[in-house]
Amino acid sequence: MTLSSPQLIALTALMVAGAGWAFAEPAVEGEGNAVQPARALLAEDINGVCFLKRVKDRWEAEGRPEIGGWYEGASDEEAKAAYQCVKGQLAQGYARSGEPLASLYTRYDRASKTPVLSERHNNHYVNVYLNSIAARHAADCASADAPTAAIRVTSSFRIRPTGRIVKGPLFVFVKMGEGYDPSNNDWRAQMIMPTGKVRAFADNKRPSALFHDCQPVANETEAAPPPGSAPNPATGFDQEPESAL
Repeated sequence: MTLSSPQLIALTALMVAGAGWAFAEPAVEGEGNAVQPARALLAEDINGVCFLKRVKDRWEAEGRPEIGGWYEGASDEEAKAAYQCVKGQLAQGYARSGEPLASLYTRYDRASKTPVLSERHNNHYVNVYLNSIAARHAADCASADAPTAAIRVTSSFRIRPTGRIVKGPLFVFVKMGEGYDPSNNDWRAQMIMPTGKVRAFADNKRPSALFHDCQPVANETEAAPPPGSAPNPATGFDQEPESAL
């Protein structure tokens, strides 16, 4: 069963009105104002473009060589700093989609204190946000037992060997009513690009690899393939082109 537009609007209204929406992102340990100046030294915004400072400085010291692939050796503190720098840009880009959750996801609980380098996400650093329903039930998008209105949102970014922090897609999963899409346990899936472009996947037509996002993400760095590996063609996860720098 596919829900009509009025039914989707009604479900959204239910989630907004009920306990499914947590409108206060809790404090994450180490995220207080006291650490912000120190963290700012690790990443910097240059004319609206974020860089991981240590990597950028090394690249410049080497004479700015042409180099491809992606940098995957950021420390936990550097990953936090990178996300802190690009977080607002990501949110603004996703919000251009007009999708309500693309504007509200940062108000949910973050599942980890540090961005995770995730092989499942084509070696992007990811942050997973869960609304209160999903958090209480430890919901992942492979679960048929998650309650209606559970929401899981994953933002992402990558880092070039030049130090440039590159914005990645946002994945949005909402547990719909029974019968919405039995083949995917009634989860509604969207992928929102950092430009605001939306890829919605119709019933039984979404690539199964997209649901790799649904697996739990631990608060630790995962093993990753070598830098520069090709994007997963099944998901089209690679972000839209940006300059080589």
